[in-house]
Amino acid sequence: MIKSRYSYVVIEDDLHVCEGVKVRMDAFLNWDCLGLISTFDEALKTIQSKKPNLLFLDYSILGGNTFSLLDEIKTIDDYTPFIIYFTAYGSDNDFISEDAINKYRVNKFLNKPIWEKLTEQLDIFVNEAEIWVKTYEHSSLWLDSINKIKVKVDPYKIICINQPENNPRYKTIRTVDHKLFDIKASWDDLERIAQEYHIDYCYTKARDTIINKKYITKIQKPNIWLNDFLKITVTKERWKDVGI
Repeated sequence: MIKSRYSYVVIEDDLHVCEGVKVRMDAFLNWDCLGLISTFDEALKTIQSKKPNLLFLDYSILGGNTFSLLDEIKTIDDYTPFIIYFTAYGSDNDFISEDAINKYRVNKFLNKPIWEKLTEQLDIFVNEAEIWVKTYEHSSLWLDSINKIKVKVDPYKIICINQPENNPRYKTIRTVDHKLFDIKASWDDLERIAQEYHIDYCYTKARDTIINKKYITKIQKPNIWLNDFLKITVTKERWKDVGI
């Protein structure tokens, strides 16, 4: 059986850690290493040009912390890598794990030293990464804009969809990378899309606003925040759908 090929990079300023990850990944013959990278600028350049499927990513590298790198990744079209994130500072800085998991939605978060967990679970992580890649590749949607132009939208980057009060035929899509798309679609159409792509969604106010629950980062009733920047009010009868 011919297996699909995948790629990864290790972004870490400790060469010992880079080499240790590569040695363990060498056991997976269908995975190609695209680089052992220690600096922010080189990491960003490699990710933008090569779009590796899997990132092994340390919090602190030469040139800054990698939260800024994760912000840049959000802006890359048609790109949703599987991310294994680690740090030596997690036990002393709770915000690192909280932001990595809740804001940036990394797939795996590890506190250093990482070797025991990688040795025990790397085959599981790699299998999940392969499933992730197959799920997210070729995922773009072509939707009809209100200007009768087709626009391309990544369904997994949608954080919410709302309906203008003055025109129920139109909807505005907001994405995690701060893009807006004004489209012509019914709620039934959008529900079918959410179900097709297994997006965990709910309404926050009748048929007025749909949110992607994955991006909820803060709650202070009656409001929620999506990805820390978008404030949405949830009506009393809809809190059960939010499920938090």
